[in-house]
Amino acid sequence: GDAERTTIFLRQGFVLPGEGNDDHFCSNPTDAGRFMNHSPNPNCGPDGTLRDISEGEEMTMDYGFHGNPQWYIDICKKYGVKTEAEIALEHS
Repeated sequence: GDAERTTIFLRQGFVLPGEGNDDHFCSNPTDAGRFMNHSPNPNCGPDGTLRDISEGEEMTMDYGFHGNPQWYIDICKKYGVKTEAEIALEHS
């Protein structure tokens, strides 16, 4: 149903930090970036890879980079989805 689609949409998206109140939600269900996992020692950054990545190696990014505005925290909580900041804290 709608709740399940919203949950998937939130899990596949993220918030880019802006200046002031300019944070905005980004989600592209066809973008391969939705398979990017968190690591406190990532091999990828916002502008591409940070080092050579071996064949078969998991691609990771530090989710601590993403924005975590209150509106995003509230909607994620409503649908039982952890924000990227929550995931980064759990794995730091």
